[in-house]
Amino acid sequence: MNYTVAGGRLLFRTTPDTDAGRCANRHQVAFEVDQIDETRRAGWSVLVTGEAHQITIRELELLDMFQAPDPWAEGEHPLFLQLPLTSITGRRLLA
Repeated sequence: MNYTVAGGRLLFRTTPDTDAGRCANRHQVAFEVDQIDETRRAGWSVLVTGEAHQITIRELELLDMFQAPDPWAEGEHPLFLQLPLTSITGRRLLA
């Protein structure tokens, strides 16, 4: 999933019929990003949790805070969601 961080929030695009899309404005969600370097036996993981809320394209333009990522997956991704960066945990493993 393509995402960006701006204005103290994690922002991403999806479709209404995905698990993420169905949770918008109703449920606590978790968004995890990991990177692993198997050769060096190192990596990191970041977990953001909170309630995802829909944000309109007009709100994005007014806030001037988000260049919408271009999703790699095929099809339309009309639903813009934001997750506040109020609950962040993470871990880093060094070789």
